[in-house]
Amino acid sequence: MQQVLDAERAVMADFLMGAAAPGFPSGFWPVIDGDFVPAHVHDPVTAPANADVPVMLGQTGTEFTLFMLQDQGAYTLDDAGLEARVTRMLSEDAPWVLDSYRRDFPDYVPSALYFRIYSDFAMGALSNSILDVRATTGAAPVYAYRFDWMTPIEGGRLFSPHTIEIPFAFDNATTEAGIIMTEGGDAVATLAKTVSEAWVQFAKTGTPAAPGLPEWPAYDPQARQAMHLNTQSHVAPYIDPRAFDLFKAKLWASAGLE
Repeated sequence: MQQVLDAERAVMADFLMGAAAPGFPSGFWPVIDGDFVPAHVHDPVTAPANADVPVMLGQTGTEFTLFMLQDQGAYTLDDAGLEARVTRMLSEDAPWVLDSYRRDFPDYVPSALYFRIYSDFAMGALSNSILDVRATTGAAPVYAYRFDWMTPIEGGRLFSPHTIEIPFAFDNATTEAGIIMTEGGDAVATLAKTVSEAWVQFAKTGTPAAPGLPEWPAYDPQARQAMHLNTQSHVAPYIDPRAFDLFKAKLWASAGLE
């Protein structure tokens, strides 16, 4: 085991995780070897072995609040700081992207908006692309979600971080361990029952559904609808479609892809 760990550290020293290319290459990833992995699982077409398997795919609202703790300034932005960061990231496209996100998330403070935009750019463009391909080529339905509920832990500065949907999916958000992530409460317990029931129904039937949720539409590459899970859940695009097109183009170009 020690030899394996030493080898991993040696490789990771040269391949640090970063958002410079789709999938965050970090030194280790599946390799298409023509034998064990005969082809890409869904690009450009879904592999026949899983084309008829229903898929549910999604991410939290602000995935990167859990990965950027070393950047303390990102958690206390004002409007000017938000605009400066988004301009550095998106150049001349920053004003209309900011307008779109302010329209869609009017209650978000500047730091939450920044993390939402950055998370959609760095991670959402990839998952949205997978949804597009899988929905186009698969014989089975595809469902998308965004987990938008914000945790009050850490003074609320983590918003909707990576992994926060897990205690809700397993309905243990108000256990001793779950409270560490959620702080518990009746609203948390209710949302956990709703989310876990949707996950169970998806596992049973291939269609996510639960009392208290609107009808969950199957994802298609035109409407790109997703269930936005919160104490008041609603259906809306996975990512603003125009922003998604921009994010994907920039990310793919940085990786030298068409």
